Amino acid sequence: FQSVRRLCGFIADNFREDIDCRDIARSADIHPKYAMSVFKRSTGMSLGEYVTLLRLSYAQALLADAGIGAVVL
Repeated sequence: FQSVRRLCGFIADNFREDIDCRDIARSADIHPKYAMSVFKRSTGMSLGEYVTLLRLSYAQALLADAGIGAVVL
């Protein structure tokens, strides 16, 4: 789905900001409920889960770059 690619792109560009479902859906010019539905169907995870995954991955990379070592979640 092109919409899912646009949603993922917006999230990748903005996950470090305070974004919500409305912001994400607006980036693809679709309704928030539709964005949640199509994203979940395509990826198997919710928009919130995906944002959290990116944020955790980013935090782990920052910790690794700082030489802090492995983080157990």
